[in-house]
Amino acid sequence: MKKSLPRSIIGGSNALPCPSCGKTKSAVIDGRPAGETFRRRRMCLSCEHRFNTYESATENDPRITCIRELEARVIREQIQRLEASLQKLSGDHPPNPAREAQDCARERSV
Repeated sequence: MKKSLPRSIIGGSNALPCPSCGKTKSAVIDGRPAGETFRRRRMCLSCEHRFNTYESATENDPRITCIRELEARVIREQIQRLEASLQKLSGDHPPNPAREAQDCARERSV
């Protein structure tokens, strides 16, 4: 049977030890969401024992902060592009909310 290459190799002082041999070098074979957590199937690189880990992010996780900042920046850029497009469309005629409300009321009454 041909072994597939692991997707990522984890090791170091903060890695989870293998429940069989206690070594900290493992490879992620599979990962998928499991509710609010993430289930990872791991394989120990020393004894080839396979085990599961369930991981969840905390509020203080810097990766979450980075994603939130990126999302906020993308939303700001989208709003700026939309405002620029509306300004190009209006040209020399800036929008007049009072007049637009009157036009809308007139259309509804017809």
